[in-house]
Amino acid sequence: MMKKFISGLLVGMGVMLAFNVQAEVTSFIGKTIDGQFPVTVEGETISSPGVTIEGKSYLPTRTIAELAGFDVKFDADLGIELTKKESTSAVTKEEVDSVNATVVEETAQDPEFIREQIENIDFMIGSKQRLLVMPKHNLENAKTEEVKNEALQQIQQIESEIAELEAEKAELQAQLTRTPE
Repeated sequence: MMKKFISGLLVGMGVMLAFNVQAEVTSFIGKTIDGQFPVTVEGETISSPGVTIEGKSYLPTRTIAELAGFDVKFDADLGIELTKKESTSAVTKEEVDSVNATVVEETAQDPEFIREQIENIDFMIGSKQRLLVMPKHNLENAKTEEVKNEALQQIQQIESEIAELEAEKAELQAQLTRTPE
């Protein structure tokens, strides 16, 4: 779970840096790299260094995003687009359901287990909410109907997954109130 949290944090930081770069700097042409620094992910130093330009740090977006399980596309008009890879995506509802099905009835009734499940669902909801940043940005800046429709579809899918997780969380919370300590 910590690995997913760190991956989400790194991707979020990379996305925020990308927006920061877009908002404040129109061009890096002629800018001087003030320094380089190693970037370590999960205890391993990656091959692409981070850089500082005019006192701001920048991470290698492609490398960080790919390590976190994203496909990276670059479009001159739209900029960088990160899309979560299916094979390395965050824990899916189906995976959670599969794990829940293997848990014996006694454990499923344990209040501590139910609280842990609720915490896991809260984490997944937060992860899904962070995934909404990019398609919402793409929607706001869409120059074609195709890009707009794709962004809307991604937003609807993620919001649907969030709604399912929230329903599962409500069910667990109700179960927790019925379970004796």
